Amino acid sequence: MNNKNNYKVFAFIIMTAIFFITGCHKVEQTNPVALFGLHIHTSIGDSQINPYSSLGEPLYQQEYPDSNGRYEYFTQANLYLSNISLHSTTKGWYTIPGSLILQRIESEIYVVGNVPADTYDNIRFTVGLGTTLNNSAAATTSGADTVLSTALNNEGIMYNGSANGYYFLSLTGFVDTSAAHNNNNPIPFSYQLGGAADTVQVSPAPASASNTFTLVPNIPGAQLVHLMVDYGKLLQSFPIIAPTNVNSFTTPGSATPVWNLVPGIFRYECSVPNGNC
Repeated sequence: MNNKNNYKVFAFIIMTAIFFITGCHKVEQTNPVALFGLHIHTSIGDSQINPYSSLGEPLYQQEYPDSNGRYEYFTQANLYLSNISLHSTTKGWYTIPGSLILQRIESEIYVVGNVPADTYDNIRFTVGLGTTLNNSAAATTSGADTVLSTALNNEGIMYNGSANGYYFLSLTGFVDTSAAHNNNNPIPFSYQLGGAADTVQVSPAPASASNTFTLVPNIPGAQLVHLMVDYGKLLQSFPIIAPTNVNSFTTPGSATPVWNLVPGIFRYECSVPNGNC
């Protein structure tokens, strides 16, 4: 009888020890995370472009005025965003490992990855890929939303050949060149910019208390920060060329002035970055 009691006491002690050891281990190893994403809207000036249409035609190919009143429309608009980071109000910047998205005018929601559940006050990212990604092989899947997509590569939209790698910004469409901005002289345009050194870091707004947002754990789906990307600002501040009998315009050495404009095309959609407005 005593042996049985001793056995029970011993078993209880062992189970209790396992419980506490396991419990302590879980507490020490648990770092709450939240699934983070970006909701990126495309605009021309104050006009938000709706990529969807009940008629089966892309609404983004409608004309809208930029903030100077000049009409434009896009046939495609793409950006590669990498090194996506969030600024914690207490811990500084956190870069999401492997963060890379292809932002297309046809898509708006991008799930980026898990981040520490925390309070943040700003985000930043790189427009471009950098040397390693620029030299990497294309994805084997061919969906248009696939990063380094073979679908877009084969069309020459986001790829500049094996010697040069990928385009980081690709924008095509039509822009009004009339002095009166009456849309009487729209001409085609096309920008494809790339190269391992062609990257620019973007932070849509300075860190401030008014921009704070909290990402909490255990929430179904991604918690989104809402951004606007106004491609119209690239053309608004850039010289427009309308040569006779030429159906596109380019300017030698145009990459640097265009890259200098890129940070200004991004802004938060809402007064609170993850607010619904």
